[in-house]
Amino acid sequence: MKRLRQFKPFIICVTIILFLSCSSTNSNNKNGLIIDKNNPSDQNAIILFPNYYTLKKWNDTNIEKHLSKYDRRLIVPAGDNKMIFDVSYYYEHDRKTYTFKDVELQYDFEPEKKYWVQDEIGMVIKDKSKYFREYEYNVELYIWLYDTTKGSSPLPLKQWKVVKPWFFPK
Repeated sequence: MKRLRQFKPFIICVTIILFLSCSSTNSNNKNGLIIDKNNPSDQNAIILFPNYYTLKKWNDTNIEKHLSKYDRRLIVPAGDNKMIFDVSYYYEHDRKTYTFKDVELQYDFEPEKKYWVQDEIGMVIKDKSKYFREYEYNVELYIWLYDTTKGSSPLPLKQWKVVKPWFFPK
């Protein structure tokens, strides 16, 4: 019985390590989300997204996949690609989460290149009424697409703005 007590911490540690290694094999995919597994790797493009994007559609194919901090890379076949996302953005200034639905990214990606999507949120406040202290917020999401392949231009390849109006009575 004493001997079993000596090995109890060791057995618990080994059990925890085995459990964690088995449960995390699929969630920590460092390669990213591969859209077409049959496509050769030299014919793919890699896109790095912020971790608060949810991929809804790719070329009119339904894919519901949240891009987490482990799966921020999206690997797509080179050529013309159209992706539709939901973007949930936490704005520190007013401590609210804004969700932009059906944000579209369409671009002709080149093979063996790496791209990076960067975004920023901004607010424009308008007075709705002089008498009732009502405000209309336009929350604007600015998105840029960069080519991060070595030796490429630091200028964005594409940029666009998504505006969503919100109405808040004060």
